[in-house]
Amino acid sequence: MPKKNYKVEILQMRKAGIKEKGIYFKMFSFKEILNLTSSLIIDPKLYNFKEKFSDNNECTKYHFLPKPDQKTKIQGSYLINNKDKAIIEFTSNHRIKSPFTEVQEIKFRTTSFEYLVSFKKDTLDDLYYVDKSKKIAQVEVITDNKGSLYDLEYS
Repeated sequence: MPKKNYKVEILQMRKAGIKEKGIYFKMFSFKEILNLTSSLIIDPKLYNFKEKFSDNNECTKYHFLPKPDQKTKIQGSYLINNKDKAIIEFTSNHRIKSPFTEVQEIKFRTTSFEYLVSFKKDTLDDLYYVDKSKKIAQVEVITDNKGSLYDLEYS
């Protein structure tokens, strides 16, 4: 990661807690959030694409779904500006069937993970920058033989 090559504006910052004994969530670090935001590449050999043009033909949305013979459960879309071929929005939805991780008497696993990244063009330097980024994860937790689902959101 380049050093001192980015600006961050934090509009709201909140702390969250859970009033259940023994449950603790480790949140993403700033570096992990940036890495997720910049990982927009998928292997086109693994996916089928469907193209949809906007009414005014300014943008094209490419939906991608895994090919039937693939084990991946990732689907999503790219929104492309037709003038300069820039990605202006990327969405991804991961359905996960991972095994549980057990720590002491608590079992947990992530069951889904979604993210959206939108880009905006700076008129001064004519470059695109991340405008908005949103990550949503769902975590299943089992403790004392009771299951709970937690939704975690970064935006």
